[in-house]
Formats: sequence, structure tokens, C-alpha cells
Amino acid sequence: MAAQNIGLDRQDRHSVLLYGAPFRSHSRIFRGLVKTMEDISLPDLPTASDGSKLLPSYQKNEDGSARFVMVLPAAYYEDPGLSLLARSEALHCGYEFPYRRFLDQHLRAGDLFIDIGAHFGIYALSAASAPAGEVRVIAVEPDPHNVRVLKVWAAVNKRAEQIEILEAACGASPGRTRLWSSSTMGHQVGDERPEDTISDAPAAEVEMLTIDGLLRERSELAERRVFLKIDVEGIEPEVLEGARETLGSGRVAAVIFEKSEAYASRERSAALERVSYELRDFGFDLWWFPHLHMPSVLMPWISGDEAGNILAIGPALRHSASLPDLYDGPACSYFSPPPALSECCGVTYDDDARADFTEKLIEAKASDGWRWCRPTNLQEGAEDRAAMVAEFLPQSGSLIDVGAGTMELFRALPISVRYTPLDLVRYSKVTVLADLNQGHFPDGHWDFATVLEVLEFIHDAPELLHRLRNAADRLILTYRTRPEGRPNELKSRRQAGFVNDFTADELRDLLQTAEWQIEELRTDGNITLVLAS
Repeated sequence: MAAQNIGLDRQDRHSVLLYGAPFRSHSRIFRGLVKTMEDISLPDLPTASDGSKLLPSYQKNEDGSARFVMVLPAAYYEDPGLSLLARSEALHCGYEFPYRRFLDQHLRAGDLFIDIGAHFGIYALSAASAPAGEVRVIAVEPDPHNVRVLKVWAAVNKRAEQIEILEAACGASPGRTRLWSSSTMGHQVGDERPEDTISDAPAAEVEMLTIDGLLRERSELAERRVFLKIDVEGIEPEVLEGARETLGSGRVAAVIFEKSEAYASRERSAALERVSYELRDFGFDLWWFPHLHMPSVLMPWISGDEAGNILAIGPALRHSASLPDLYDGPACSYFSPPPALSECCGVTYDDDARADFTEKLIEAKASDGWRWCRPTNLQEGAEDRAAMVAEFLPQSGSLIDVGAGTMELFRALPISVRYTPLDLVRYSKVTVLADLNQGHFPDGHWDFATVLEVLEFIHDAPELLHRLRNAADRLILTYRTRPEGRPNELKSRRQAGFVNDFTADELRDLLQTAEWQIEELRTDGNITLVLAS
């Protein structure tokens, strides 16, 4: 993780962050996005002889060619899900980049990838074209239209023999069920019509199978290591219930499954919590990437207001899966993550809920990735923090900005300073990915380190201060201290997401214990500023 002397040049100063459009989750979000997407530029895709649009995958072969090509209808932009897919592949880092990157890093020749809710096949083709080669794929998709397109994609990319396509739903037990349609990415199964389906669309009767059942019928696959991906509009727990035999076999290396707006209700939230405990009982650890589409750090998943994908990692991958730069990728223009459940579904997420979530983070010693993947949270107070420390900033040399966020500090530095931003998400081409609460820190040495209102979110503050002592000659730090004799402040600090509660004197002691020599320490209100060497 060498990061020393990585920096931005002059031309990068005008293109640090470019903001994209909101991401859809399910049908309610689809409706709100249709109007928004009318104002967003779409990629200029090549056209096939029949008028279809050809979308090259963001993933590339060693020679730079696309690993596969996706065939889209000419009016693909009328479907919010397909519009999202096209824009993320052509204009950003790729649809659900970090999870596909995870597969690239861990799939091996001879593995079996099972894609439940395959849609048109972007995950199926990603696995089939993985660098390791010779990955067997089973793609399960209930919607007849989607299956037709899935077969076209497999054939066009010469993967028809490698990808077995099953037109069926998947759940807890085999049988028949009803399929209710919305957009191409928004259909659901069940006996009763969901609120968000197309009102005049009749249900289709489809086969329901289980993962355990389909594997029992394919004894020739019995020795293969298994990767599962499950995206089934809110019945992920039922699909996993139908995979208990497989999950307990020790064959499953990892499971990618979605947490969507379907889990906003108390009933479905309880189902997700139950299956999370069951996965842990099977020996899986639960992780996630805080940004669904951009390169970011793999980190422990703690259930809160977030939406996205959860990644259950089995024992065989546990020790190799969480290296901070393993899933890194190129910088791209910013692409918004899914909306929070409280934003799209009316779920109450008030100060008490935020405080409770912070307590969960403290218990797990985990970071709040959802908070730090959203620029609105990063921008709050950033200008004020930069202004507060402006007089101490260097005029030359090198500086590492720990918890750089939107890099407001970078804008305040002279061009002669070599700047290294550190954060959970790749917000620029020189960002160093790290989760401080997992003990990540890059190799290298800097003249200065800045830690501006970051220490409040660190579980092992003494350890970070020791690491900084070894990495930098001088330290500029700001911290929201707890006033002496005011224990009632603790609740408001948890509501703000703070996981520790040092007074100014306690902060001084921590710095001195880490062998920092304090040159200046001053407190203005509840903010303490420290300059140390």
C-alpha cells in the first residue's frame, strides 16, 4: 500500500469530484427517477444493424477489449434500471463495480457461480469471463422477457455453453408462484400483488426452485466451490432458507445478497436480521462495500439505514478478503449510492435511532461507511475546518489528509505541497483507500498529517495517534471535545456518530502518550485544535 509522494497535479484541481444522479432501488424509486434521468446525458452507444444498442462492459481483458458486450433495446433509457446500467458501465466505474471486482479477485478455475435473479446477465457474464477462466455459471431468472435477453447476451458473447439458464424463481421450497412485473429490474414474486407493480399487468405463473434442489439435481457439480449472488426484490431470506444444506456444506466461499427498500418494513427487517444471524452460525462474516458502484474499502456490515449489497464471506476467504486495496479501481466521476431507507420509504431514522446505531458501531468497532460515502455528510463543516487550520498548513513538502472527504483542505494548499488524501471511497485518482477502524494505514512518511474532526469516529484513538507518530513529522488535529463535568453530552455525541468522548485534558494525555510534543493546544467552544511535532 505504498502511498508516499502520490499527489494531484494542477489540472486535477478542477475535476476532483463530479456528481451523478441518484440510484434506483425498486419501483417507488424508479418512478421518482424517470423525470430526473430525462435531464442526464446518456452514453453514446454504438448501434447494431437491428437498431439495438451495444454496451461494452467496463471490465476489460488484458488487451483492453471489453470482456463482454450487452445488447440493449434502442429505447433502453425509458427503463430506469437499464438507464442506470448503461450510465454506470459507460460513464462511471461499472455497475456494482466493487462486488464484481470481488468476484474477479476470488473466483478460480473450476468454481461454480450461481446467479439468482440474473436479470439480463451482467453478473453471470462477469463471472463467466473472470480472469481465472473456466468458471461454471447457473443463472436463474423468472421473467420470460429477461430470460430471452439473457440468452441473447450469453449467445452473443459465446458463453451459452458455459452459462446454464433456468427460467424460474427461487425461494425456500420448490413449487409454483406468481410473478408480478414492474421494470426489468423490479419484478417480484408472491401470491398477492405488491403495491409497486404495474397496475394492469397480470401475474404470470412460474416455477419456484431452491438452491439446494438445483444442486442435488446436478451431482456432477458436487465438488465445486460455490459463489452465490442473490437479488430477488426482498425475498433474499427465503432464498437463503432454501440453501441451508449448501450453506452448511462448507462449499460456499461467499454470498452477495441485496438489502433494498423491501426491508423497510418491520417484518422484512426482522427476516433480514434472522438470516444474518443464521449466516454467522454457518461460519460466515458479513461485510459490504460502503459505495455500491465506486471503488471502496471492504468493511464489516452493521445494519442501519443503509441500502446496498451485503457480502457473506466464508471461512476459506476470511483471512485474504479484507485487504484495503484488494478491490481498488480507477477514479471515476461520482455516482450516487442508493437512497437510505428513511429517504425512500418513510422509515423513521431520528436522533434516537442514530444514537442506537452508533452504539452498534462501538460494539462491533466498525466504521459508518454509509455516512462517509455520501458527499453531503463529507461537506458539512469542511470549509470551516480548513479555515481553522489554515495558518498552520505547510507551504511546501508533503501532507497526508486522514479522512480527506471532499478534499476541501487540498483547495487551501499551495501547489508546491504534495497531497495524499486517505478515505474509505476513491474520490480522486490519488485517494488511498483505508478503513482506520480495521487498522489500515498506508506505508510512507509525510512532513505533515492532518486529522480534522476524524478522531471522534475512531474506536482505538491511541493506536491511530501512534501510527501517525511514525508516519508524519508534524500533526494538525481538530477534535470536538467533551466538556468537563457534563455527562449528559454523551447522548448527543452518539447522535452525532461519535464513538469516543475525550476532554481537552484527556486528548492532551493521549497525544503525549503517543510521544507527540504539543506546540499549541487551544479550545474554541467545544472544538480543540492541536499542533504537535
